[in-house]
Amino acid sequence: MNIKAAIIDHEMASLSEREIFACSQEQKEDIYRRALAHPEIQGTVLLNTCNRTELYLSVKDEITGPDPFAFLCESLDEEARDFASVAKVVAGDDALSHLCLLTSGAASQLLGDSQIITQVSDALSEAQEMDLTDGALNTMFRLGVTAGKKVRTDINLQIKDTSTVDLAVRVVEETDGVKSILVIGNGTIGRLVAECLVKKGYSVSMTLRQYHNKEAIIPAGVLTVPYGDRYRKMEESDAVISTTASPHVVITKKEFVQMAHYPKLLIDMAVPRDIDPEISEIEGVACYNIDELSGGSLKMLKPEQREQLQEYIGAYVAELHRWEEQRMKKEEDIKRLTSPERDRGERRYFPLFIDSMDRLAVVIGGGNIAERRILTLAEFGFRIRVISGTLSETLQRLMEAGLIEWQQGYIQTGEKASASNCVDLSEAAQGAWMLLACTNDRETNRAIGQFGRENQLLINVCDARNESTFWFPAVGLSDELTMGLVGTGKDHMNVKKAAAVLRDVIEKKEYK
Repeated sequence: MNIKAAIIDHEMASLSEREIFACSQEQKEDIYRRALAHPEIQGTVLLNTCNRTELYLSVKDEITGPDPFAFLCESLDEEARDFASVAKVVAGDDALSHLCLLTSGAASQLLGDSQIITQVSDALSEAQEMDLTDGALNTMFRLGVTAGKKVRTDINLQIKDTSTVDLAVRVVEETDGVKSILVIGNGTIGRLVAECLVKKGYSVSMTLRQYHNKEAIIPAGVLTVPYGDRYRKMEESDAVISTTASPHVVITKKEFVQMAHYPKLLIDMAVPRDIDPEISEIEGVACYNIDELSGGSLKMLKPEQREQLQEYIGAYVAELHRWEEQRMKKEEDIKRLTSPERDRGERRYFPLFIDSMDRLAVVIGGGNIAERRILTLAEFGFRIRVISGTLSETLQRLMEAGLIEWQQGYIQTGEKASASNCVDLSEAAQGAWMLLACTNDRETNRAIGQFGRENQLLINVCDARNESTFWFPAVGLSDELTMGLVGTGKDHMNVKKAAAVLRDVIEKKEYK
């Protein structure tokens, strides 16, 4: 699995540096177009939130494949060397480990951020809808999201179910005199903020761009204001919370200072920033950006919490390894199966488990081989008819128990066919589903095999595999498992040894 990820987050990059890599929808689509056209890239996911930009690439070759940070910078017309200190690149296990930390809330700027799982899932869904992901990325993100949910459920990290939305609302509540609030932006975050504030009894208005009105979803109890009237509405508001996806500021100092009345609280939840940073210099106006809202770090966890978290992450990394091993085996199988040098007859007997209850199996012969096979067949509910001159003590007991029926006589061929105790093969096999030739006479077994094939019966000839339509397996049983094992016919002892080992494993349940 060759997955690389470029990570730019609050740990390494300041807000102003993160703004450079905060991709607009147009920029995201351009990155995806470039990735689709790149011959070395097999899958792409771009995660873009207020605190981070992360680009995940699945590449054909980890060495020759593109560096995700260089690819991101090139797509944004930036020089990678100018920003080397604000990003890191991780690959393989480290990429999944980071993703697990992120979804658990332990790598967020806001420790325990409850929105991050949704944001990660949405990033994957967006890439999938554009047919940009491959099996490796799909699997890694599935494991990452599952790990995040598992950590939050099972591990006591002492993390509250909180988010930047909760913190913004808390700042409003802690600011005296705030009654009316203007929310700029009608995206997911804006709607969540407005909805929370209405529930807490505030008077909330929300801006709408005219050309978006038909698609807008307005939370109950929220008034709407045309986006172009935002400054007028600000004059009437005690607080402003801005949450747009605009690549430029939407509240400039030049326009702000011309208002007759200033709101006492400004909260900028956008990256890039919506509110001109210079407005924070105005007396009487409290300004918060996303970094000033958030607080928290993985370092805040106790050592035992970090250790427990790493154990969980290690388990999901191991699961990714198992997936990769299965994928590689599948690739090897396809390569082998499609090879022009492959002999299609190399394996011509398929291991098939069928419903054997009350099906008639006719066993011809009464020696050791016949006895072993009859004992196996009796485990599976067959009706068993035995054709033989005599019965062993074991078979006699099975007959007395009603597990087999016995027809005394011999299937004879050639000169022996006139013997007084000869049994007609067609009569003996009447109603049979399976026919087993287990005599010690080669010619008799050959004739039984030919009869079975001509009559389209399942036929097993004990001394001639090439005359059989199925091979009789070595069987292992437990209350949970049924095992059938056959070899190539070259070494029966190897099959016997392997079967003994496997029987011991399943009987003792050592696979658990």
